[in-house]
Amino acid sequence: MNTNTLKKFAQEANKKLVAQIGAKMDYVLNTDSVELREKEAQVRRLKEEISKTSKSQVIDKVAYTWFNRLMALRFMDVNDFQPLGLTSDFSKGWIHHP
Repeated sequence: MNTNTLKKFAQEANKKLVAQIGAKMDYVLNTDSVELREKEAQVRRLKEEISKTSKSQVIDKVAYTWFNRLMALRFMDVNDFQPLGLTSDFSKGWIHHP
């Protein structure tokens, strides 16, 4: 089995996730808003995690976690383990029609 397409997809997905998570992290760490002040404990935990390792390691960890979650949802869709097709073709509507 040729896995080159799968490898390329995973690498591109990782790049996009890392970029998006990095942008969101920069926003959270550098913005003062009412919403973020209400989530002070979560922001503090994020800063603590960054201080234990590094910003890039935290971003990689979060990207890895989200990639795995998205792939699990896709697997569940393909194998009809849930009533809604969460990662399926949305042009057919929100409800999954087998």
